[in-house]
Amino acid sequence: EYPFPSRESFVAAMEAALPPAADGSKPMVFQLPVLGGPGRPKIPSSHHARPYLYSHNLHYSSGAGGDALRWQREVERQLFRGAQRGDQQQATVLYEANVRQAMAMLQQRGFAAIYVNRAGYDDRGAGLEAMLRQLGLSEIIESDRGDLLCVPLPVSSCLGSASTRCVDKPTPFL
Repeated sequence: EYPFPSRESFVAAMEAALPPAADGSKPMVFQLPVLGGPGRPKIPSSHHARPYLYSHNLHYSSGAGGDALRWQREVERQLFRGAQRGDQQQATVLYEANVRQAMAMLQQRGFAAIYVNRAGYDDRGAGLEAMLRQLGLSEIIESDRGDLLCVPLPVSSCLGSASTRCVDKPTPFL
């Protein structure tokens, strides 16, 4: 368990980096790993709820059900499709095209950032972080303990290839 000031400062840094959407709504944060259901990571769902305690201006993906949860799982599957799984000594190797497509899916739904709880991954999220950096997403907010990170997504451009569909206005989702 990390101290309250660490959580507060992490969420404050996220809020400072993520401006409100063009329509004035709260920026949406996609939380990984997606929790809930059999075979899901062994992270208590309360871990994804913790940012809510300190956040005033962000909307989080955790807690969704039904179609929203199915869509979140599809985004996560797309991120890791074909990945060579790593462990504590070796980072997971992700495919750039799959990560680009997942980023486009998030942008189409209006998500402003990806939040990663490193405890949900055998490689502690090292492979995902490396691929996001490779794609030019270098503004990474990390908690004092290094167990959480938040990666703001580009607002006006799409990370996908020319064939990737992007929309100018976010599609309301959560």
